[in-house]
Order: sequence, then structure tokens, then C-alpha cells
Amino acid sequence: MLPPDFAPMVAERLKALQGPVKLDYFHQSDGSIIVPGRQPCPSCPPTLEVLEEIAALHDDLTLRVHDYYSDREAVAKWGAERVPGIVIHGEINRPIRFYGMPGGMLLWALIDVIVGASGKPASVPTELTALLKKLRARVHARVLASFQHAESAQAAATAASLSLLSDKIDASIYSLEDSADIAMQLQLTRIPLTIVNDNYGFAGVTKTQALAQFCLDTQSRPEKVRPPEVDPRTIMTIEPPKPQPPPGAAGPGGRGPGGRGPGGRGPGGRGPAGPPMRRTRGGIILPGQ
Repeated sequence: MLPPDFAPMVAERLKALQGPVKLDYFHQSDGSIIVPGRQPCPSCPPTLEVLEEIAALHDDLTLRVHDYYSDREAVAKWGAERVPGIVIHGEINRPIRFYGMPGGMLLWALIDVIVGASGKPASVPTELTALLKKLRARVHARVLASFQHAESAQAAATAASLSLLSDKIDASIYSLEDSADIAMQLQLTRIPLTIVNDNYGFAGVTKTQALAQFCLDTQSRPEKVRPPEVDPRTIMTIEPPKPQPPPGAAGPGGRGPGGRGPGGRGPGGRGPAGPPMRRTRGGIILPGQ
């Protein structure tokens, strides 16, 4: 649930809503019950409680709750990949997906996404608009973040704001506290990590226009992709989690809710590699890092 002193601050931030926003929440109805072949979801009940409290703070917010395993139509419609999953969408913007418990620093990132999804941005720099118009195909930007890390919230906000500016960019935010399988699959050692199209990535926080250029470069010149400029102080080193199969599950390499990690085919595509590029053991290309 929301800390008592948070609710007034959240309510004040939600006054900036420009229009209706829907929150489609995907959970495992009995998150504490072990079902063979499924990961348990201890974060599902408290996540629902937080969303109910947020939705009650403003009349323009609508919360709709779906069971991930039984409401397959909603899962397909909104592209939900795992539980707990939150799809945030306004009347004119693309949906943005948030996976995991929105706690700590990521709670404010979620609130900012909700406000951003409620309407059009006040202004967009001409250079940024020109970059986004050059995108030829859909781009999926995924941010792996921690609610204990303030810079993770910044990286999440950057990807989300870019998605709200272009119908060619999808953004998903993953709380590592509820996505240990992804961190283990990638052998993640630095956060926040932004991954583009499950193939190219960089650690740290960059500016919105720099992220747009990075997305464009992965399409237009994949063999020469360079990381955007980031402040090294925004990078936190972590220990990748060790395999610990939960009871009744297939193990950390198994499917779990949402298939093989973020995205259908999972991270680690066969993109071009060259001298300035490095792959994580999970297969993500980190150009120049």
C-alpha cells in the first residue's frame, strides 16, 4: 500500500492529468498458490492494492483488473508479458508497460508515466521530431531498473517520454526486484540498462534525443552503433542473481509468465558485432561499453 505521507503527494501530482487514463492490471489471481509450471507471484496482491489506492485519487483514472492466465483476450490486446503487469494508456497515446511492484523510486516513475499518458506534451524540439520521423519500423525500448535506484527512475522516464512522442516506439519498464529471471538470463551487472529491440543496449541515463538517435542508429547503421552519452555516476553495479528455481516452476531458464524474458524471442539476437562492441553473457550488444 502507499505510505501515508505519499498519498497527498501523489494526489497533488495527479492534478496535472490532462484527460482520462486507463490502467490495465494483469495478475495471477492466487499469487501465493503454487501451480505446476507457473511462477508464484507474491507481488501481485500488494501491486493491486497500490493501484487501487492510486486510481481512487483521481476521477480520470480507471483501473481494470485481468487474470493473466484466464483473460487471454486482454493479454493479447495489450501485449502483457508477465505478472504483475501494468499497461498505462490514455486516449491519444501508445500504451506503456510496467512490470513488477511499483515501489520506491519506481513509484514516482509510474506516476509520471500516468500523467504523461493523459495528453500531448507541451512542446517537442524540432531536432527530436525530425529524428523520430526517420524511424522505418517499430522499436521496442525496454528499461531494466531497480526501485532502490533513483537513476533507474530517470531512465524509465526517458524511454516512456520517447514512446509518448512516436507511434513507432514501444516502451516497457521492468522492476528487477520482480524480474530476477531476466537479470540472470542477461547476467546483468549494471543498471539501469536500456535495451533496444532485444539486441542493443547501454547502461546509465541519457537524454531523450540521444535515446532517439540510438534507436535510429540500430535501424540505419547497425554495424556502427555507438552508445549515447551517459553520466557514469548514473550507473550502479550489481551482482547478477544466482539460479534458484521456485517450487513447482520449471526453473530460472523456464518460461514463466510472458515467455522467454522480455519479448517473444528473448534478448540476445544475432546482430552484427565488431571491435567496438561487447556482448553480455546474455547476448545483448553493448556498443563501446
